[in-house]
Amino acid sequence: MLNLRGSDIPFNPLFYSYLFISLERVILFVDPAKLTDDTENYLRVNKIEWREYNDIWPFLRKREWGEGKLLINSETSYAISLMLTHFRYTVTPSFIDNMKAIKNEVELEGLRRAYLRDGAAYVRLLVAIRGIFPFSHHATLG
Repeated sequence: MLNLRGSDIPFNPLFYSYLFISLERVILFVDPAKLTDDTENYLRVNKIEWREYNDIWPFLRKREWGEGKLLINSETSYAISLMLTHFRYTVTPSFIDNMKAIKNEVELEGLRRAYLRDGAAYVRLLVAIRGIFPFSHHATLG
């Protein structure tokens, strides 16, 4: 969503964080040790506040977002859902998932090529299995 990359999760360009978005402000809760000068500048230019990763809990407890209802998606952590049980919130589908579902031509071509490579690999596997276990007309499965 913010086009930021990290390395908290092996083999994935992701980092642990929480993101709060309202009509007035955006707050990223993240470990400050992971923010480079370039990242801090990016956040500043885009008017995104950042706070310590664990500051999400006092933010929620003190209801810093003000009045109104919160929208959370079904992938929101259980701990946050429990924290919000006394407040008004609605579970909604993630609009990010909908945005990811729309593919451009480059992505569609990549999918087509991946399907062709997968199909070729599957055929090679079947040929290898047939070489190890030759079939005859008299084979039974019983």
